[in-house]
Amino acid sequence: MQVKKETVYKNIYNSALNEFWKNGYEKTTMRSIADNSGITLGNIYRYFPNKASLFEAIIGDTYTNFINIFDTYHDKLSKMTHEQKLAFYIELLSNFFISNKKKLAILFAGSNGTKFEDFEHKIIENFKNISIKRAEILRDDEGLIIEDQEIHFFIAESLFFSLKKIAFIFDEEDKIRKYLKKIIPGSYTDLLRKLGTKNTD
Repeated sequence: MQVKKETVYKNIYNSALNEFWKNGYEKTTMRSIADNSGITLGNIYRYFPNKASLFEAIIGDTYTNFINIFDTYHDKLSKMTHEQKLAFYIELLSNFFISNKKKLAILFAGSNGTKFEDFEHKIIENFKNISIKRAEILRDDEGLIIEDQEIHFFIAESLFFSLKKIAFIFDEEDKIRKYLKKIIPGSYTDLLRKLGTKNTD
């Protein structure tokens, strides 16, 4: 029985990551991964039974970790001021983007046809819930009223597509941090203040 080798696994993994990043899941084939890795197709199937399992091996952890990125730090965040939370969000997202740029780009635009294709829906839903919670704080602190609750969806969608642009456009760490610092605070507090009305009672 032939022993599986870590170097072969990593070669397949890295080749597949680049193929999925360039072409998305649907247009990538096991043959193209084999051609670009220099490993025979038959040998790739010894490590991964199909394209879906290979995609999951590459994307699965990034998907789960990003979906749960804020819940993971719920207790820590609950003890912070709003300004401290913003700084924490920016640093957390910046580090995550820098470490997982290609994988996030795949999730943002190349996961159609997989069990991860609900990524956009789940992230927008998470961002919408954050917007709702922020609006409740602004209501209590400043008397701000958001009459049209659909606005939370539009804010969340706007933030999602801004993050998607960052994942595709910027490679430099300083630019990723710079634009996240600009986008995140304005996505909630500033927009809610502009779109809401003050309670004069």
